[in-house]
Amino acid sequence: MQRAVELAMKALMAKELLNHSDVDVKVSVASCFNHILIITAQTFSYDDEQMKVPTPLCVSCFYFQRD
Repeated sequence: MQRAVELAMKALMAKELLNHSDVDVKVSVASCFNHILIITAQTFSYDDEQMKVPTPLCVSCFYFQRD
Protein backbone atom coordinates (compact mmCIF):
# COMPACT_ATOMS: atom_id res chain seq x y z
CA MET A 1 0.00 0.00 0.00
CA GLN A 2 2.86 2.39 0.75
CA ARG A 3 4.07 2.07 -2.86
CA ALA A 4 0.61 2.95 -4.19
CA VAL A 5 0.38 5.95 -1.89
CA GLU A 6 3.82 7.18 -2.93
CA LEU A 7 2.87 6.88 -6.60
CA ALA A 8 -0.33 8.84 -6.01
CA MET A 9 1.51 11.58 -4.13
CA LYS A 10 4.14 11.85 -6.88
CA ALA A 11 1.40 12.11 -9.51
CA LEU A 12 -0.32 14.86 -7.53
CA MET A 13 2.97 16.79 -7.36
CA ALA A 14 3.06 17.22 -11.13
CA LYS A 15 3.83 20.83 -12.04
CA GLU A 16 0.84 20.85 -14.38
CA LEU A 17 -1.47 20.25 -11.43
CA LEU A 18 0.28 22.40 -8.84
CA ASN A 19 0.55 25.39 -11.18
CA HIS A 20 -2.82 24.94 -12.86
CA SER A 21 -4.67 28.16 -13.58
CA ASP A 22 -8.05 26.74 -12.49
CA VAL A 23 -8.64 27.18 -8.76
CA ASP A 24 -10.93 24.15 -8.71
CA VAL A 25 -8.07 21.94 -9.87
CA LYS A 26 -5.78 23.25 -7.14
CA VAL A 27 -8.42 22.72 -4.46
CA SER A 28 -9.07 19.20 -5.75
CA VAL A 29 -5.36 18.37 -5.62
CA ALA A 30 -5.12 19.74 -2.09
CA SER A 31 -8.15 17.68 -1.10
CA CYS A 32 -6.53 14.54 -2.51
CA PHE A 33 -3.34 15.25 -0.53
CA ASN A 34 -5.42 15.77 2.58
CA HIS A 35 -7.27 12.48 2.14
CA ILE A 36 -4.02 10.59 1.58
CA LEU A 37 -2.59 12.06 4.76
CA ILE A 38 -5.71 11.18 6.74
CA ILE A 39 -5.83 7.62 5.43
CA THR A 40 -2.14 6.97 6.02
CA ALA A 41 -1.61 8.96 9.23
CA GLN A 42 -1.30 5.95 11.51
CA THR A 43 0.60 3.77 9.05
CA PHE A 44 3.13 5.94 7.25
CA SER A 45 5.23 8.88 8.27
CA TYR A 46 6.36 11.54 5.85
CA ASP A 47 9.60 13.46 6.14
CA ASP A 48 9.96 17.21 5.78
CA GLU A 49 10.96 16.97 2.11
CA GLN A 50 7.81 15.02 1.25
CA MET A 51 5.63 17.57 3.00
CA LYS A 52 7.11 20.66 1.32
CA VAL A 53 4.74 20.41 -1.63
CA PRO A 54 1.31 19.56 -0.18
CA THR A 55 1.47 21.78 2.91
CA PRO A 56 1.72 25.19 1.17
CA LEU A 57 -0.89 24.10 -1.38
CA CYS A 58 -3.34 23.08 1.34
CA VAL A 59 -2.77 26.32 3.25
CA SER A 60 -3.18 28.42 0.10
CA CYS A 61 -6.62 26.87 -0.49
CA PHE A 62 -7.91 28.88 2.44
CA TYR A 63 -7.15 32.04 0.47
CA PHE A 64 -8.72 31.10 -2.87
CA GLN A 65 -11.70 33.24 -3.75
CA ARG A 66 -14.45 32.36 -6.15
CA ASP A 67 -15.94 35.06 -8.37
